[in-house]
Amino acid sequence: MNLVPVIFATDSNYAEYTYVAVLSCLHAKSASSQYQFYILVSQDVCDSQKSAFQALLQNWPDCSISFIEMQDSFSTTSLLISHISTPTYYRLKLASILPEVDKAIYLDSDIIVRADLQALFNTELGDNCIAGVRAAGYITNESNRAYYKELGVEDLSGYINAGMTIWNLKRIRELKKEPELIALVEKGLKSMDQDAINIAFHKGIHHLPLKYNMMVSYVDRIKNAETRDAYEKIYGADELAEALASPVIVHYAHKVKPWHGLDVPMARFWWDCLQNAHPHVRRI
Repeated sequence: MNLVPVIFATDSNYAEYTYVAVLSCLHAKSASSQYQFYILVSQDVCDSQKSAFQALLQNWPDCSISFIEMQDSFSTTSLLISHISTPTYYRLKLASILPEVDKAIYLDSDIIVRADLQALFNTELGDNCIAGVRAAGYITNESNRAYYKELGVEDLSGYINAGMTIWNLKRIRELKKEPELIALVEKGLKSMDQDAINIAFHKGIHHLPLKYNMMVSYVDRIKNAETRDAYEKIYGADELAEALASPVIVHYAHKVKPWHGLDVPMARFWWDCLQNAHPHVRRI
């Protein structure tokens, strides 16, 4: 068996969506992979919600789920994006709260996994602290450049979306990066923990193909002849085509989510997974 540590973070309001994301991982898993899920939870996640997650493992006894209570971590840290909640910051403490784990995949809750994660996990990171997919929306926004240059990111072309990342926790511990990450978010950065990750690790990021974090807000821009060229310059034509046709991870990185309706690009993947969930998942 090939062990793959997979991390989520949630509060009670997002527990049902995290459940669907975990379920998608399990449905797409190959027989040779063994997932160890770590779910970082806020104080309002109740026992019945945790039990719903554990019940999933009846059909996947080779996998396991551990809950990590984050208590009041980041409870006073500002939230500057309306549809993002405090658990987004929990990942910044991964190196210390998982001292026995040297490498792990982190996934936001608004995702669907459509293929086994072993190949992704096996990505060679070298001395890089993190791996992720370039965030085209940030890179193509000229007004961002002065802001990030002032924060120490001279070249914005490597800026990544933080919703799907591979963490080289061993390297992060060696470089003692965790205090820097936490200090950065306390500054009130406009993209919060994602900015902190890109600033702290900007010289140690490995870039992954778009198929591993197909952000649905990009779909229409890629298909639009007027905006496609900018995306081709970042990802390349072949990478764009593969991500649209066969995304490994679909990321609903937008304030409008698939559970709000079917008009969201690639929403069908989320609803297909929900149909395979426990009938009471919407109330866990």
